[in-house]
Amino acid sequence: MHGFDGRLTRPHRLRFGTLDGGGAGSIPRPLSTLDGPVGQAGRCPEILTSDSLFPFISEASPNDDHRGFRNFIVLPAQTHSGHPVFFHVLGEISGDAFTDDSAGDEAFEIAEDAALYLFPSAGVDPLTTDLPFPFRQSDLMDLRGGYFSNNPLGLWVLIFPIYTEDAIDQMDTHPLLLEMAEENGLDTDGTPLIRTRGDLRELHREGLLDLVKRPVHGGLPRYSICPTYKDPRDGVIRPGDILFESAAQPELGEAFESLQSTGDWP
Repeated sequence: MHGFDGRLTRPHRLRFGTLDGGGAGSIPRPLSTLDGPVGQAGRCPEILTSDSLFPFISEASPNDDHRGFRNFIVLPAQTHSGHPVFFHVLGEISGDAFTDDSAGDEAFEIAEDAALYLFPSAGVDPLTTDLPFPFRQSDLMDLRGGYFSNNPLGLWVLIFPIYTEDAIDQMDTHPLLLEMAEENGLDTDGTPLIRTRGDLRELHREGLLDLVKRPVHGGLPRYSICPTYKDPRDGVIRPGDILFESAAQPELGEAFESLQSTGDWP
């Protein structure tokens, strides 16, 4: 919630999910849709019909394809270039959720090309620990490749950046880690914040960061459905919306408050 004390948690599966409205990939007011398989545009797979950890409120449905509920929990992230962005979590799926046809194949390829980086706190194994679990910083979304025009379902492959043992051993001596800590600040684990895709690539190239993915089949869900606001200004962030905020990045909370109160960035 806004004012949260720093360790982010997130829902693992939601009872309702929205996949359409307001233009491809840009969903101005998430509401729940009717159930259906991934691959059928604008439909949510029945695999998502499990207990919800996110609250919904009743709201008038814009059309017959939606139920009258709205997810009012907003999560902050950074784009690949480090700019703030806001989104909703509507559910998780495994590779089994994609339909066995051309539409399902296309949705699978879209999901595999859209990287959502989640940053587990130290000691959390994302391969064996289901979401929600503690996070050391806010997420990073790679919006390159035309996300808002090419990803209408808001599908993402989950990637978990984890500092290697070598990085932990050299945290106070490695030049790159020291430079990144000074420039970016520290996360809630006391390790350098990762603010851009460039940071990720540089750390990974130096052998300081592992990029972990869950398997396509078996294990915990590999993909998440997270529609992202293309432009959160002018009332898109409503007065009643609530932010899940990281204490390590208060600037994201400040941006949310400004958008919520003034309709514009700070």
